[in-house]
Amino acid sequence: MFSKLALAVLLMPLVAFAAGCAVSPEALDDAHLLKLTTSNLERVTAGQEEIRGSLSLYEAVGRALKYNLDDQVELMKVALAHDEVGLATAQLLPTLAASAGYSSRNNDLLTSALDTPTGVAIPPRTLQQERTFNSGDVGTTWHILDFALSYVRAQQAADRQLIAVEARRKVAQRIIEDTRAAYWRAVSCDRMTDKLAQLEKRVKKAIAGTRTAAAAGAESPITGLTYERELVQIRQLAERLQHELTLAKSQLASLMNVPPGTPLSFIGVIDRPDPPIWNLSAGEMVAEAIFNRPEIRDVAYQQRITEREATAALLDALPGIKLNGTASFSDDRFLLYNNWLDWGAAAAGSLVKIAQLPARRAAIENQVKVLDQKALAITMLVMTQVYVSRIRYQHLGDLQATAKEYLDVQKKLVDQLRAEKAADLVGEQTLIREEMNLLVAEVQYDIATGNLDTASSNMMTTLGFDLQGPALDTSLDVKSLTAHLRKTWGSRTAVSDRGRYLLELETARQEALRKQAEEEQRRKQEAQRIADEAARIRAEEVRVAREQARIAEDEARKARDASARQAQSEARQAKAEARAAAQEAASVKAEHLRVIKEKARIAEEEDRKIRDASARQTKADKQRLQQEAAAARENARQLRRGIKVKSNSEPEPAPPAGGWKWVWPFEGAQPKQEGGLKDEVPRKKRASGSWAPQKQETIYSGTK
Repeated sequence: MFSKLALAVLLMPLVAFAAGCAVSPEALDDAHLLKLTTSNLERVTAGQEEIRGSLSLYEAVGRALKYNLDDQVELMKVALAHDEVGLATAQLLPTLAASAGYSSRNNDLLTSALDTPTGVAIPPRTLQQERTFNSGDVGTTWHILDFALSYVRAQQAADRQLIAVEARRKVAQRIIEDTRAAYWRAVSCDRMTDKLAQLEKRVKKAIAGTRTAAAAGAESPITGLTYERELVQIRQLAERLQHELTLAKSQLASLMNVPPGTPLSFIGVIDRPDPPIWNLSAGEMVAEAIFNRPEIRDVAYQQRITEREATAALLDALPGIKLNGTASFSDDRFLLYNNWLDWGAAAAGSLVKIAQLPARRAAIENQVKVLDQKALAITMLVMTQVYVSRIRYQHLGDLQATAKEYLDVQKKLVDQLRAEKAADLVGEQTLIREEMNLLVAEVQYDIATGNLDTASSNMMTTLGFDLQGPALDTSLDVKSLTAHLRKTWGSRTAVSDRGRYLLELETARQEALRKQAEEEQRRKQEAQRIADEAARIRAEEVRVAREQARIAEDEARKARDASARQAQSEARQAKAEARAAAQEAASVKAEHLRVIKEKARIAEEEDRKIRDASARQTKADKQRLQQEAAAARENARQLRRGIKVKSNSEPEPAPPAGGWKWVWPFEGAQPKQEGGLKDEVPRKKRASGSWAPQKQETIYSGTK
């Protein structure tokens, strides 16, 4: 049993893996595509009210607001954002969960123990759990910081819903503007088509008559060709205008979510609303546009979402505190208590998120700066659009007035020609030509009027006005929507007290800024005056200090001059004394030199005398020594010959056993050679530094 269960558990992942590997892309087959196509074609216009009779402008706009799919998409986005707000709000509630279970095993739950001192296993003696039992619990968990974070997320979801609302406002304004433009172009196309078809037969007949007259010679060929050329030119212009207006019906059908090619008829100019009277200044229009435009509100909501993201990042990085409580039960009979409650609290945090917090906050701050610059860019764009729309509306108004004037003149001309034609004063060709010109003038006037109406609608859109009104419910039927729009557009005055109030506020703010700037300028001037006064005082102090320095410098110069004069006098006196001292010193020096020279001469004379005496003494000594040396050499020769020679009447000593040797009796003097007498005569140093001859001793050496 156990082995089979284990094998089944091991095979389940392998089966799941094999099933996953067997999945491959599968294209839709033709049957499914055909079913999808049929379903889309049936549902794209399903549930729409049928168009009955001729369309008015108000009905066309009402149908566009009710059935346009782009508006429906934006409406669904608003609903989705509202649901997301509800889901985010539900995240504020604690988590509540319940569970029930059944547990079974094929043997008893037994555990053994180990006696650590002896290391002997202790067999199990108690049974702790039944083999089969039922259990269940109901628990709740609440994360405190998750509650705060969910609250911030709910606020952000609410802002996103408001963004979706503004996006839908923008789409609705665009739909209304496009529908009005397409409606009037379609009306002009219908009027032109009917009249052009009526004139086409007459034009062909007139051209054929002209050609017949020219062939018969009743008229000049040039006259006939010129007339034909004029008619062809007029017809080319009419056809070009008709071609430009041909697509208007298809565009209008698309805006109303009507299948293309659906026959449409129009009430036309009978139900045309008068253009509004704009009594707003340029400044009021700019203030109104900045206040109402969905783009600016969109960026403002995004800024608020981003600012709240900083709070969310902080809450996400902080340690979370979790509170939990659970009520449990079990029918295990070995349990002492089969029902119990447990609760607790825990705290946990991510160190990585704490470390990432500065980077996240820096990124959020940069995003806020980006949105701020985006808001400024959109503000400048809105201001430009207001001025462009204002100029365009004025220009198209002038064009419409010119077209109306031209149409009135052409009507009068055609009426006059018809009267003359009745009196046979003019021909059919001339009347047909001017009637063609009248047709072109009417179409041009219709186009100019439609363009003016479109410009008015564009002006409303630029200012951020909701042409459908603030309380339009698109779930109403087409008739109710038509009545609502007719009532809303019935006023010819486009006045906005809020815009004027905003302009007054802006003017007051500018005035306050101007006063603040003037006060700041006054403070700067006062500070500059104080600084100038302080500078003047410092300059005066510097001047006084310079004057005092000049006086001190003059006094110092005078003192220096007096000191210099005194020093010069003392220097002259010192120089005189120096000259006298020098003369006296020179005299003393000369006398001293004379005495020294005299002493030196006397010393030199004495030294010369001493040198002469010493030389004479040295010469005598040298002669004596030479004589004694000669005698000693002679004695030595005699001794070598075995002849005994006595010196100074002294008895001859007995020779030693080893024979006689020459010994020099004076310390520090060594003989030049053994067996001979040293030539030099040692002398003892006198106290005066001279040497005196010593007693000469004759020493014998050799064998007797």
